[in-house]
Amino acid sequence: MDSTKAEAENIEPSAGKELLDKYWTEIKHEIDDINIVEFRTSDLPLARIKKIMKLDDDVKMISAEVPILFAKAAELFIQELTIHSWLQTEESRRRTLQRNDVAAAIAKNELFDFLIDIVPREEATKTHKKKESVSEVQYIVTLPTSGGMGNTIQLPNGQIIQLPQNLSSNIVTMTTPQGTQQQYTIQQ
Repeated sequence: MDSTKAEAENIEPSAGKELLDKYWTEIKHEIDDINIVEFRTSDLPLARIKKIMKLDDDVKMISAEVPILFAKAAELFIQELTIHSWLQTEESRRRTLQRNDVAAAIAKNELFDFLIDIVPREEATKTHKKKESVSEVQYIVTLPTSGGMGNTIQLPNGQIIQLPQNLSSNIVTMTTPQGTQQQYTIQQ
């Protein structure tokens, strides 16, 4: 399994299917070669798995092997989802796995369809961000004046800015909160 993790870091986006095939081949060999001690060890807490299982009113008793099997199945599921998400990261030519990679992996693979309602899609979060940026925000800029009231200008967004009286140029450059610069021509 360690070789699969190392290969996942240097994978070409088109080699995703081969990586998954190799992953499942290695997992099958690990399962075939597992001993009792390895079988009973899990990275996930068995007591919590058992507690979740008992949330169902129909479950009265749980055999000792069942939480172990559920833990192993959950580990495999997490690894599979991580590989699919990592392939999305590679397609985006990034080195950091992000939430939108997990969402894209879930959307592209019907194996994960049951998670569609749980994990928000990438488009939904982008649409929400666009709506926030459309709302009007008024920024107040105080420019130094050299005695007395200066001239005022009204920007296209309705904002009024007071200018110093001894303005040396008819062009005023403003930096927006997004970091872009806009130039305004002052007509007198």
